[in-house]
Amino acid sequence: MYIPGDLGDARFNNYILEHGYLYFTGKLDSYWTAPFMFPYQNNIAFSDNLLGSLPLYILSRLVGFDKETAFQVWILLLFVLNFITTYWVLNKWLKNNLLACSGAYIFAFSIMLVGNIYNVQTLPRFILPFLFYWLWMFLNIGKLSYFTGFVFGLVYQFYCGIYLGFLSFYVLLFFFISYLIIKRSNLVFLINRKLFLQLLSVAFIGGIAMLPLMLPYYEHSKVHGLRTFEEVVNTIPKIQSYFFTDSSSVFWSDLSEHGKTMKEWWCHFLYIGIIPWLTLLLAPIILFSSKVAKENKKILGIFLLSLFFSLLFSTNFNGITLYKLIYSLPGFSSMRSVNRIINTELFLFILVTVMVFKELITINKSLKWLVVLLPFMVVADNLIYGNNLMRFNKQEAQQRVKIVEKNIISQIKPKSTTVAYMPFNILDDKLLNINIDAMQASQNLGLNCVNAYTGSYPEHYWPFFANLDQNNLTNWLNHHNQSLDNVSIINEISKNELFRKDVFIKFKDAYLSRNWDLTILADKREPSLWETFTLVSFEDGDVALRTFEKLFVTTELNDKQQLFANRKHFGNWETINTIKLDDDFVAFKAVNGKYWSVNPKTLQVFATADEIGENERFKIQEIN
Repeated sequence: MYIPGDLGDARFNNYILEHGYLYFTGKLDSYWTAPFMFPYQNNIAFSDNLLGSLPLYILSRLVGFDKETAFQVWILLLFVLNFITTYWVLNKWLKNNLLACSGAYIFAFSIMLVGNIYNVQTLPRFILPFLFYWLWMFLNIGKLSYFTGFVFGLVYQFYCGIYLGFLSFYVLLFFFISYLIIKRSNLVFLINRKLFLQLLSVAFIGGIAMLPLMLPYYEHSKVHGLRTFEEVVNTIPKIQSYFFTDSSSVFWSDLSEHGKTMKEWWCHFLYIGIIPWLTLLLAPIILFSSKVAKENKKILGIFLLSLFFSLLFSTNFNGITLYKLIYSLPGFSSMRSVNRIINTELFLFILVTVMVFKELITINKSLKWLVVLLPFMVVADNLIYGNNLMRFNKQEAQQRVKIVEKNIISQIKPKSTTVAYMPFNILDDKLLNINIDAMQASQNLGLNCVNAYTGSYPEHYWPFFANLDQNNLTNWLNHHNQSLDNVSIINEISKNELFRKDVFIKFKDAYLSRNWDLTILADKREPSLWETFTLVSFEDGDVALRTFEKLFVTTELNDKQQLFANRKHFGNWETINTIKLDDDFVAFKAVNGKYWSVNPKTLQVFATADEIGENERFKIQEIN
């Protein structure tokens, strides 16, 4: 079984959903402070919270699914809901089953989603079609119930995702402005004082309903500030973004390479298929046809103008973009990934598409066959090769976490409730995957963890995330008045650690150094980066040494028994014993039972000495 997305963002969203489940079932005391990035408070506000769609996940957990399977069910239900709600709204609006089915398929299963599947937090948008419908009905007949549905539906969309809330507001704002431009005479009902006061009351209550959600984000912004425009500019769509897609597309894989010249190109998979773009070319035929009712032309005009405004204000035209104006609006400066606008903008494309096809039949009855074929054309337009989809194996992901759980259980200090997972062998994996392994393992065990992966990071945390070393861990904890003594350092080699610290190793008047050929030499008079080693001390008395490149010092497996710094992974041959001597000197004993010894002529280091003499004496200098 596979889960769409990657081992990073997808599993982080799974963590957030599981955190919500644990909180609402009484297993955690705080929602906004999750047990990662210890001891930071209000850390959920670094990302979307998924509260609106959380009940779907909780239901899956309550019926007995494990958290990964519940996550799969959550994703599946969102696809289904996106289709059903869009179908209902379009059919109610346009009274055509085939067109409604086609539009719903595009909204739920657009090829655009394939390149953005790692951002599954953008899937809970099933309320968006209702928002358009309720706003449309309110503007046309002025009924308070439609406005009430619109306001609280928009509030709910914010609860489904902060990004989706703001981006829904964005497209709906242009939808309203376009209606105002084309059919402003319809809005005379707003002059009614009683209705106007009722509308204000509903809007006020909606604002109150938003406070529990927005206050934690507001407090977060006061501490960490807002994103600069420079941070978001590379994610603003360009014209070529709308014709750039993932290589898994059956018919459009040729469009999967040209966009890679863009900065942060992985954000720009915004192609929605050829059909919506072709209908834009056909739209003038509808607008200028004498066979189309004037009212229907106005409706299509509103849809087109809304889409035009949305594209105009969210596109980067060779460095010139009106999104700067949108960025200045309250809340929008908190969003980094502007490209996600396509998730809500897509509904405007769909409205234009289904309206054009509906009116083509009015112009020429013989074109009914196009509407009959449209569902099949839409499916083909968005067809993908499933094996090429970004996904990961559920069982393999679970096994990764179980391994970390096992190491935590075997290495955690008595009575400790907080862990920092700091594996030695991180060269073959992404740091974010390792951190999420630790987050999920500690979540399963009911522990706090210092490891974290989220949308952004507080001051002083990033060095630990990027290096997973003890110095940065200590700095982070000290900054929050926490002691390292209260944290269990966990590794992946089942050896309990006492500490890790950066050191220089001195031999007479020189320092040991990692040479260009990966050998160890005692030839440097002044220490620098190449002479820096991390000394790892274990409870059983063993130690290990790593270079700044995170390569272990090892004894060569040949007759020379020379020391090299070339091992990614820790094993027996990387194990060292230290023997304390007089005057703070030490000797190092390798796994072969021999002592480290410096050749006085070549200054190379070997594990060949049977006894400790002048060339076997070293000093360890801690680096402050």
